[in-house]
Amino acid sequence: MQHTQNYQLPQWEKSDRIMMEDFNGAMSNIDTAIAGVKSEADAGIKEANSKADAAMTRSLFVFGTYSGTGTDLTITLGFRPKAILITERCEKGDPVYTLQALLFLDGHDYGVITFLDDGVKLTGQSLSAYREPSVNYSPYNYAYVAFR
Repeated sequence: MQHTQNYQLPQWEKSDRIMMEDFNGAMSNIDTAIAGVKSEADAGIKEANSKADAAMTRSLFVFGTYSGTGTDLTITLGFRPKAILITERCEKGDPVYTLQALLFLDGHDYGVITFLDDGVKLTGQSLSAYREPSVNYSPYNYAYVAFR
């Protein structure tokens, strides 16, 4: 009796005696091969999904926080954002609760932010002389969303 090259499955000839052990061995080889292929495929799908999820997150936006310094402050993102949304983070117990967010678009001159190839540079404290709304006032904390 001959056997296949890859999975050693029986290939009977007319003169061979057909035995149950040959069938069982063949089925075991087939089962093992299918399980191996399925395992590799499942691992590949999992890896591809993980990479796709990571790429999707990277391709849309980045979240972050910073503490205001009152002086020039560079936020390094690793890319030039098309827009960045900045909001002052209200701390628990803060007696004055304000919620305001500023959206800055690349290509516009706001006087307080410069778009860089790898992030943004905050060059001022606020858009007005009254500190409100602020983007880099010490000692306040801020959160941002930068869009690719």
